[in-house]
Amino acid sequence: MAKKVTLDDIARDTNLSKYAVSRAIAGKSGASEKTRERVLEACRRLNYVRTASKAGNRYIVLMIPKTDMGDPAFWMKVVQGVESGATKQGYLLHIKILRNGDDALTAQESENAAGIILAGYRSVEYWKNGMASTPAVLISYPPTPMFQLVCLYCADLEGSTALCQKLLDWGHRRFVYCGDGERPSAVYRLEGVLRLLSQNGLKLAEHLRDADLANVQGVIERWRKEKENGTLPTAVLCESDTSANLVQRVAGHLQLVPPQDISIVSFNSDLRDSRSIAVTSMGLDKIHFGKEAVHMLFDRIARPTAAYRRVAVVQQYVDYHTAGPCPER
Repeated sequence: MAKKVTLDDIARDTNLSKYAVSRAIAGKSGASEKTRERVLEACRRLNYVRTASKAGNRYIVLMIPKTDMGDPAFWMKVVQGVESGATKQGYLLHIKILRNGDDALTAQESENAAGIILAGYRSVEYWKNGMASTPAVLISYPPTPMFQLVCLYCADLEGSTALCQKLLDWGHRRFVYCGDGERPSAVYRLEGVLRLLSQNGLKLAEHLRDADLANVQGVIERWRKEKENGTLPTAVLCESDTSANLVQRVAGHLQLVPPQDISIVSFNSDLRDSRSIAVTSMGLDKIHFGKEAVHMLFDRIARPTAAYRRVAVVQQYVDYHTAGPCPER
């Protein structure tokens, strides 16, 4: 019978410590991305099979696509909340970053978990591939109308509509939207703005995508001409903090002071974090959001045959005094 491959074997093969190998396989902090890939490659090559923990399946897995890690301002706080909620229930949290290609170790560990939290809609297909029997909660909009999975998401359409309505009530009529509007949350944010403007007989004066905003100097020159002609937008809705930062740079170059000269709003404030970018926005408590996902997951574990639920968290208005009544021009 072939000798069972152990962590010690993987450590010797990779010239790493057993501790580093263990954390890399579990997807925990303390192991770099390069180290983890090196360890997983050795595991596949040596046919390492991870044994179940003596504690049984008292852990949950959070699966997040690598592409979604590009939005750390949102996900890092949510993950904090998930870990806090899991610990309170007496469970460990294993984080798995999903990449292209199959990862047998991730699949095995996820199948043995008490439950799975899917962070971002791109993780759904991975979960369906051999793990659909494990209780799961999706933190994102449902991909299809009849999607059969418990979902938790932000009420982005309602939030953007409320924010846009406040600007309309302040007399703004010339709007610019900044952002690609491609992620599910961004799609609904943009839809809320466009729908409300249309209802009021208006449309966007300009839609600046990320590539447009990256050319800060180009935006500065264009808005300088509009300022001279009296056609400068009075309200700018930013899809993310990144967009808001760039818009604030443009405003600074043109000596525009919010909200006296221009109103700038965003959609990504954290109600707990005083260090968030100081832009008037719609926000939520991201740590609490993560804890709520854990609560819904354990409810699903306890009641596996219950009807699927969709829970929308309504964002709150956060006033950082970068938006106000429309200036007279």
